[in-house]
Amino acid sequence: MRVLHLGNIAGNGYQNAKFQRRKGIEAFVLSYNYRYCIGQPEWEDGDFDGPIDNPDDPDWACANLRPFERPPWFDDQTRLDISFQLDEAIFHLVRRQPSWLRRKLYGLLDLVSGGWHPRARESLATRFDRLYRTVDWVCMDPAVRRVVDACLAMQAERYRTATEALRPSDVMTFLRESRDFRRLLTGYDVIQAYSTDVIHAMLAMGSRPFTAFDHGNMRDIPWEGTPRGRMLALAYHAAGWCFLTNPDTISTARRIGLERLSFLPHPVDDELFQPGPSALRDRIRSERNCESIFFAPARHHWGLKGNDLMIRAFSRAGRRAVLLFCDWGEDVARSKALVESLGLQERVVWLPPLGKRKLREYYNASDLVLDQFKLGVFGSTVPEVMACARPVALFFNRSEHEWCFEEMPPVVNAGTEDELVEAMRGIGSDPRLQESIGTSSLGWFKKWHNWERVADQQIAKYQEVLAARR
Repeated sequence: MRVLHLGNIAGNGYQNAKFQRRKGIEAFVLSYNYRYCIGQPEWEDGDFDGPIDNPDDPDWACANLRPFERPPWFDDQTRLDISFQLDEAIFHLVRRQPSWLRRKLYGLLDLVSGGWHPRARESLATRFDRLYRTVDWVCMDPAVRRVVDACLAMQAERYRTATEALRPSDVMTFLRESRDFRRLLTGYDVIQAYSTDVIHAMLAMGSRPFTAFDHGNMRDIPWEGTPRGRMLALAYHAAGWCFLTNPDTISTARRIGLERLSFLPHPVDDELFQPGPSALRDRIRSERNCESIFFAPARHHWGLKGNDLMIRAFSRAGRRAVLLFCDWGEDVARSKALVESLGLQERVVWLPPLGKRKLREYYNASDLVLDQFKLGVFGSTVPEVMACARPVALFFNRSEHEWCFEEMPPVVNAGTEDELVEAMRGIGSDPRLQESIGTSSLGWFKKWHNWERVADQQIAKYQEVLAARR
């Protein structure tokens, strides 16, 4: 079986492909227009020190990766710019068609009273294959070139300002790139698309099977009232299967009527994340003259992560502790200001964003890892910490997980500042309690969250999707 993972936001495509290749699947990754450091293989498996020179477009040749080399099955497609945004283009194009053509296409794209038009539910792959061919025909017909110009003017920022007329060569660039993109997706049995790449997979795949991997986009994008949001919701419907990694998104899935879906644990490589002795722990305690080490690697976004709650709780938790933060996120300045206002500058350490191998070292050095305290669910940090047999605190909403967890994880549930203070004072200063929670956490991870379980669940669904298309 040949599988292409389309997109690599947060490294999920790379991790899934790596796991599947261990299982004998010919898995590949196509990443494009996404150079941020956490979406690069070097971030996952390279071992480097210090900050990245340019996190938005890192030069890995300048880093000592000891001795990691990017695998040949990962294609960082910088040669192709597909920022033409097919979702927006299709909507604008349909609106401007003659009535006879618009009637044929409209049922595919319209949401009626918050629900799907009945015709949009049936034969989606076949309908979109026909839609794509129609769009190509319209773009090539000189009689409706003015429609295409108007459509492309909405997407023309990379050529010129949107108010200027496009050259014929710009129209042909749009066509060439869309066709080049579709050619890149040929030769695979299954395409698995990530984030909003699910839209492009839907439009490009026609009747060929694809699956969707959602890591939180389903929460809000389908409801943002834009062509992108409506197309993403429709793309989930068109997918042969949808994998949900965030349990709370099941409410959105049900609202838009998805049926072909299942929960999938976040891909975490437990061949990398393992318990181990920590010289780093001894060094931090010696340098900082502290007894307890709290590590909070999440980006600073108060509305999603609750970093302000962590800081206020830490200020009350005791003087013989140190809090390690990673210096990234839109609210870093607010966090630093709060740290200063509470007089915590000497007890808070600011680290650069850390690659996965460095994260493992800091997990193993910590008495308690702090994740996020707003959403009630967790991403990859919690299972990574559990795989290292260390305790991790977060706000954990049990009711959100009842549909997908047979056994609840032994995390430290802290939904308020007082609860987090109690966790820091208790667990953070009790090595025996840390060991007990860590042992239970590792056992839970090995049973429910190991890399083989993640790979096997995906492969089984690929086989079902392929069998249903025969």
